[in-house]
Amino acid sequence: MNLPLDRKSFTLHKDDLAVKVHEPLPHKLYKYFSLNKNSINNFITSKVHFSNPFKLNDIMEGSSQLWSLDSFIDEYRNETGKDWHEIFDYISKIIPEEFFAHRGVLCLTDSFDNNLFWPHYTSELGFCVEYDQKLFFDSIVCDNKLLYPIDYKPLERIEFTKFIVKTLNGSKMAVKALLPMIYSISIKDLIWGYEREWRLMIKKENLGKVSHPLRIINEKENSIEVNNLQNRNISFDSDSIQKIIVSTLFFSNLRFSNIEVINDSTKKYHFKGDSLYLFLFFLEIAKNYNDRLFQIDRDVSNNLIVSKLNYKHEVIDITERYVVLVSTRI
Repeated sequence: MNLPLDRKSFTLHKDDLAVKVHEPLPHKLYKYFSLNKNSINNFITSKVHFSNPFKLNDIMEGSSQLWSLDSFIDEYRNETGKDWHEIFDYISKIIPEEFFAHRGVLCLTDSFDNNLFWPHYTSELGFCVEYDQKLFFDSIVCDNKLLYPIDYKPLERIEFTKFIVKTLNGSKMAVKALLPMIYSISIKDLIWGYEREWRLMIKKENLGKVSHPLRIINEKENSIEVNNLQNRNISFDSDSIQKIIVSTLFFSNLRFSNIEVINDSTKKYHFKGDSLYLFLFFLEIAKNYNDRLFQIDRDVSNNLIVSKLNYKHEVIDITERYVVLVSTRI
């Protein structure tokens, strides 16, 4: 069974999913981060978070609205005697919940100079990590993994019954909807095209269930789901990190109380207030990535404003009160 799309095709292979991408894979991929507890804890432990699609910022991720269901529901009702609402709840909530309980997605992009990503995902205060795509991909340990580009197009429904495998046991029908599910997390509306997203989906046991947003759960259930999100932090080979790029406003007065100029290339940045995660970020840089720290800035080229890597930084001293950097203009 095959699901062809513009930029890739999905097939069922050995009771699971496989993908064929119709274009060259990027050699480098990028992930943008705000500087906070979760991002820094993952940064210093060489992990990335594989989200449940229900937690992403597009409400169409994993949505059953992308499937034409009328013929399936009619057939299901005739074969099982169940009512419409029960069938729809099964299709729209239970099937996605079960699929995503053992799958996670990592949203990546193909450039570090996306001038919408920096404000949207970092508030111009975060950082971007450049990965060697192959080394990063190969280092993720899981049961199955698919790397594919998102198709940006007007959202169209697919016929649900054409892409499922079903079995009937008395009044109970089991439905395997792998292709409809992967379809629901591999296309996005044209308005999202600026993201130029490459998505890595993994299959791994015990990632943790997340309830459909319209399934009301109690506080205890919600607490369990929130605690289980840590299972989605997956280790990778830190050697796959090629660059850590800090934002244009990274060294702003929101973070630093004073900047001492030591010489033309060296400055001492004094941390402001509670700067634990900023300190831990620079400490990790000093330990493991001191030859890979860069900064993006706006510059002028042929009288046009462009974004480019303008500086390379190196940590030469760090305490809980300050960091000293040697900066070289590239």
